[in-house]
Amino acid sequence: MKVYSKKFLMFLNDFVRYAEYNGKVCKTLVDLKKWSRDFMLGFVGGLINADGHVQKNKQHQGHFGASITTANGGLADQPHVLFAS
Repeated sequence: MKVYSKKFLMFLNDFVRYAEYNGKVCKTLVDLKKWSRDFMLGFVGGLINADGHVQKNKQHQGHFGASITTANGGLADQPHVLFAS
């Protein structure tokens, strides 16, 4: 899907921007502490859906965990802020 919309780009610019991280230019999350809870949940759900999976813990009945994999080092360092909120 391709979207050409200045409004959509400006909306995304409030949440994600390109920045240098360890000598590479990559996407980074912006103003995480200002994100609404609903947006955070949607973002984390999207990360799991796109780059992760949910798994059942074999040692504990009814317990599940989630794994998210990304090659973006800047993004890999940031989700702990979302989970702490």
